[in-house]
Amino acid sequence: MNKKILSIIFTLFLAGLLSISCSNKDKTGPGDNGGGSTAIPENGTGINSGYLDRRFAPDADNKLKVTSTAGVTEFSDVSDFQLDSQKSDRSILVKMPALKNTIGFTSDLIKIPAKNIVEGDNNNYTIKTRYTLEESADKTVTVDLEAESFNISGAWLKMKVNLTKTTTVKDAEPVTEIYTIETVTEDGIKHASSGRPAINGTGAIEPKY
Repeated sequence: MNKKILSIIFTLFLAGLLSISCSNKDKTGPGDNGGGSTAIPENGTGINSGYLDRRFAPDADNKLKVTSTAGVTEFSDVSDFQLDSQKSDRSILVKMPALKNTIGFTSDLIKIPAKNIVEGDNNNYTIKTRYTLEESADKTVTVDLEAESFNISGAWLKMKVNLTKTTTVKDAEPVTEIYTIETVTEDGIKHASSGRPAINGTGAIEPKY
C-alpha cells in the first residue's frame, strides 16, 4: 500500500515540474513577443517630449545610405526617406519608397509605436519591433526592425537601423535578407524647422508579431 501511495505522489510531483517548466519557457520564436534571442520591448514611452513633431530627411550634404547584399544606395532627398516623430502619441513614422519597392512591404509607410521605443541616457533609444508581411500554413514573411544606434541631439538624428527580412517556406530552410539604413555624416540628418510637410500617417503599416 505504501508503495502505491509513494508512486502516486512521485507521479504528481513529476507532473507539477513539467507544468512549471512549460509555463516558464522562453517565448522568442515567430508568433511570440520576440524576434530571435531578445524580446521586443513593450514598456517604451516613445520619443522624448522635447523632440516631438520633428521631420528628419537626408540632403545633398547629409546623406543616408542603405546597405544590402545588392550593394549600397545613397539617399540625398526627402523623396527617398523621411522620419517624423509624432506629437500625438510619441511614435515614429517612416516614409521610404524602398520599403515597398525593394523590401516588399505593401506600403512605403510604416509606424513604430511608442511601446517599442525605449529611451536611454543622453537621448539614445532602444528600438525593436516586427512586421509580419505574410502568414499562412505554407509561407511566413517577417521583417524585424532593430536599431543598433538611434540618437536625437538638438536638430540632428544619427542612426543605424537593421531591417531583417525572413522568408520561411514549408519544408525549406528560411531565407534571410538584411537591409541596413544609416546616416553617413558625423552629424546625421537634420530636422527641417519649416517648409517640409509632415508625413500623412493614414494607412501606415503597424507591427504584427
